[in-house]
Amino acid sequence: MTNRRVKLLIPKDRGEFIPLFFTIFLICAYVMFELYVILPTIYHNIFTYKEIFHLIFGCYVIFNLIGNLYLCMVTDTSVDTIICPVLLPSAVVTPISREKTQQDIIYYHCNWHYCHDCEINVPPRSQ
Repeated sequence: MTNRRVKLLIPKDRGEFIPLFFTIFLICAYVMFELYVILPTIYHNIFTYKEIFHLIFGCYVIFNLIGNLYLCMVTDTSVDTIICPVLLPSAVVTPISREKTQQDIIYYHCNWHYCHDCEINVPPRSQ
């Protein structure tokens, strides 16, 4: 998996832009509601260590939400960037890989097939 350029993060299609905008809007609305409505109601506008812990953990959750959204957008999960050989490896144990048994190699390469549309070797779960 590789990272894409940052300029590719801004979607050009309306079908991608609207859900992204809606997600970011909901995250921001949640943060504002939590900080300006919920916290003053719970702590009665008294600044205590409990409120500080609440703010710290709330910021941690928000940071994780935004960070995971960003990483999901920049991670390229396609197999176009992976260079695979056209032929599948043989199931015979070579002297280099003595630590692997023949059964392990057969299990690893069992049922892989060549996809003519993608022009790569694909695992059995892609059938």
